[in-house]
Amino acid sequence: MISEACGYDAADGGKRDLSGGAGKMNICSRGLAPGQAGFGGARSTTRPIAGGQMEFPGLLDVLSCTFYRCEVPPPWQMTFVSQDVEKLTGYPVREFREMGWAKIMHPNDLRHVHAAVDEAVKNRGSFGIAYRVIHRSGAIRHVREQGHAIYGPEGEARFLEGMITDITEEQDLRQTSADALQNASLNADRLIQVLEATSDCVFSLDRDWQFTYLNKRAETEIGTNGTLYGRHILEAFPQLEQTPFWPAYQEAMRGGKPGDVEGFLPGLNQWYEVHVVPIDDGITVFFRNIDERKASEEAARNREEKLKRTLAYVPQMIWATRSDGFHDYYSPLWYEFTGVPDGSTKGDGWSNMFHPEDRERAWSVWRHSLQTGKPYEIEYRLRHHSGEYRWVLGRANPERNERGEILRWYGTCTDIHERVNAQQAWDEARTLQESLLDASADCIKLIRPDGTIGFMNDPGIRSMELKSPEMVQGRHWASLWPSESQSLVHEALEVALSGRVARFSGFCPTASGKPKWWDVVVSPVRNGRGEIDRLLSISRDITEQRETARELKRASEEDPLTNLPNRRAFASRLRAATIRTMQSGGQVAVLLIDLDHFKHINDTHGHPAGDEVLAVIAQRLRGAIRSSDFVARLGGDEFAIILEDQRDKIDPRQIGDEIVNRLRRPIRFEGQSVSAGASIGGAIFPDNAKNANELLKNADVALYALKEGGRGGTLMFQSGMLEHAKVVASQLSMARAELTEISIEPHYQPKVDLKSGRIAGLEALLRWRHGTRGLQLPDTISEAFKNYELAAKIGEIMQSKVFRDARGWLDREMPVGFIAVNAAPAEFLRDDFAEKFLERMRQNSIPPSLIEVEVTEHVFLQRGADYVGRALRLLSKAGVRIALDDFGTGHSSLSHLRDYPVDVLKIDRSFVDRMPTDDEVRAIVSAVIRLAKSLKIDVVAEGIETELQRQLLLDEGCRLGQGFYFGRAIQPADVPQLLKEDGSMILT
Repeated sequence: MISEACGYDAADGGKRDLSGGAGKMNICSRGLAPGQAGFGGARSTTRPIAGGQMEFPGLLDVLSCTFYRCEVPPPWQMTFVSQDVEKLTGYPVREFREMGWAKIMHPNDLRHVHAAVDEAVKNRGSFGIAYRVIHRSGAIRHVREQGHAIYGPEGEARFLEGMITDITEEQDLRQTSADALQNASLNADRLIQVLEATSDCVFSLDRDWQFTYLNKRAETEIGTNGTLYGRHILEAFPQLEQTPFWPAYQEAMRGGKPGDVEGFLPGLNQWYEVHVVPIDDGITVFFRNIDERKASEEAARNREEKLKRTLAYVPQMIWATRSDGFHDYYSPLWYEFTGVPDGSTKGDGWSNMFHPEDRERAWSVWRHSLQTGKPYEIEYRLRHHSGEYRWVLGRANPERNERGEILRWYGTCTDIHERVNAQQAWDEARTLQESLLDASADCIKLIRPDGTIGFMNDPGIRSMELKSPEMVQGRHWASLWPSESQSLVHEALEVALSGRVARFSGFCPTASGKPKWWDVVVSPVRNGRGEIDRLLSISRDITEQRETARELKRASEEDPLTNLPNRRAFASRLRAATIRTMQSGGQVAVLLIDLDHFKHINDTHGHPAGDEVLAVIAQRLRGAIRSSDFVARLGGDEFAIILEDQRDKIDPRQIGDEIVNRLRRPIRFEGQSVSAGASIGGAIFPDNAKNANELLKNADVALYALKEGGRGGTLMFQSGMLEHAKVVASQLSMARAELTEISIEPHYQPKVDLKSGRIAGLEALLRWRHGTRGLQLPDTISEAFKNYELAAKIGEIMQSKVFRDARGWLDREMPVGFIAVNAAPAEFLRDDFAEKFLERMRQNSIPPSLIEVEVTEHVFLQRGADYVGRALRLLSKAGVRIALDDFGTGHSSLSHLRDYPVDVLKIDRSFVDRMPTDDEVRAIVSAVIRLAKSLKIDVVAEGIETELQRQLLLDEGCRLGQGFYFGRAIQPADVPQLLKEDGSMILT
């Protein structure tokens, strides 16, 4: 039996204290707290090395373990790792630090390791745990890790540090030893091969619930390094009683009934599928890991600091010498192992501990290393404190300076006595009991070289729904498979007979016709002469897994609300459609459908109504297309249709218009009628695009162009739309590159009393300086005002500069009147416009009554209209006047005057320009002025350029105006002179 498990050491023949107290081992957690011993009972103290002269970094290169420092949370990115990591993982240090420790950790062990680390950090303790890693070559390595967290001044865990030891060889040989000692008399070589070839992990318990056997896969999965033998299962897994496994184990132990169960095992922090069967003297458990996990590497810090903190946890005996070979340091574990007094083996005293037969050989190898500077490595017998000699592995590496001169030697001694014994036991090992074959949940078969079946286990008989083994014995294995799968079987037989392992997945129904899919592994089995005299086939039923995978794929490509394909499925279908069209000719069209004012439906009728509308729209779209077409919901209120194989040149615009008409029909929801219009943009491949991405992009360009000109209907892509898109992109690019605190300049245009000509206020107008083109008007960057980031940036700079100018004029006691500042609709999108505006006024000590904020009616119709209303009310409440610019154009609505705090109406220049020649326009202007007076709202006419226009406006009762007739916008420096020349100010 393997004699070492968590908390058990073969050296002292008994269990160690698991309490984790000072000087005790606690290797069933994932580390050791500062002051605790490491593996093999290492003391917590560290002896001084050569009077403090020893330099720790060189020791790292000779220790048979890897030291690290890493971040606390997964993926445990390492900041330091010792050179030994390359031997352990196959990755050089430089390459390894760019990866992550979890990346090479076995997926089935990650959750277990994560939980152990979390528990240690939470309790401010240490952790020690065994698990598996994947070598660069693909091989599985077993490691034992010990470490602890380092805490900051505030008690926070700042990083982890510790060491990782390769225990693969020790693990494998201990397993072999246990097999040999327990089952030395059995005769079935094939059973060992079957057991080791099975993909299941296997362990057995006697009736005292103590471990009597674990196969290699179980040892690897649990990571115990052979230390579970003879231990009670609840001692190894204290939380087992709270899992579904324990009742199944009890039932099998008590009533002799086999069982299948799956669940989560806290100690290992993994999900497992378990098949438990009773045997004569207990139970045997077959289990497999069904949990996938991710892994990433950890990183460690400064070698010397890390080594000082982790040296006490190193399970090897450590020694160091001067450059001349004089031994001046031994770790506490050396003295504990040998039992000699501290300091007694310094100098040449260490050789007295060698077995007499090994002494000269060990000395000869050591002298050769001293002479050549080559690493020292040798196996010899060392006297144990019990009096016996135990086999150890001695290693040492030199530490060199920059000139290559040897400064010191650092070495380790590792107890390999169990490994030697295990190797001997392996030579005497035989087989396991034949009944273990029937404990596997897989279908296991022994196949003769000619392909006929010689044996099938009972679970295989049941899974294939056969009445008896005789139904398959002697038959060719391929004859059990359907014709479409037989080629896979023959190919697997050929591969296995050539000495390699074959694997395939295939469909094979049971004897009753029940459909099943199988994952099959076929391995060669050799006799004592090394000849392949049979094949081992292990077949696992993966039908449920395949069905689950299909369901997951469907869920990942389907919109749950409408049951339409989602954006991911649409993109895949569009790529495939364009490829088919390139190969076969024809056309593919894409129609992007955007529901008009869908937000209004949600706001008015609630989200359940919106969901119902989307579901009905999806049904109508399905009914509007051919079977060869494809409709998907891309997200929100956006749908898309692929019209494929248009050899008959179907007009996508006509189809789009038909869809728009179909979608206009009212939808009934809880007794109410809900209407949803649609806007459709379309593009055709290959006429409008070279690939699928460009096709979708151009359909989106067409949709954007349609919505800019007014919603509703269908608009197909035209090349000219790209020119507009380029203009938009060009303006945005120029705005991002050119608009700065320096380039933006406010200019001021006076507002005057139309009767007296006196200045009543100023409007701040944006001007900006281009690096080469000079002063520019705002229309050169008009698209920037539709972009929140740019509009907010421009607004912030303009407001700050205007307020600074105003503050300067106030300080000089200059009567400036009202100062108007324009605000773009996009500036309101973050719902904090008013707060920031008022804060900038406060910073400059500007009275709110001095400022007007001018907005156009577009702000009430675009996104964030609710934010606009809240902002204007907050500004008005603070005393800021609100002016409605360009009134009478576009989307004017009297409800805006009712619903928002408007103080000033500004008549657009287009009306002023036409008043002298158009009686209708003059009547409209007169009506607006009378309406404003009745609502006690001031009126300002814009764009006055002639005396006639001024007189006509006065005749209609308009008192204030602005325009080139009174003066163009001027720089801030010219405003004082303008005010001085005016002489007085009308403020009402």
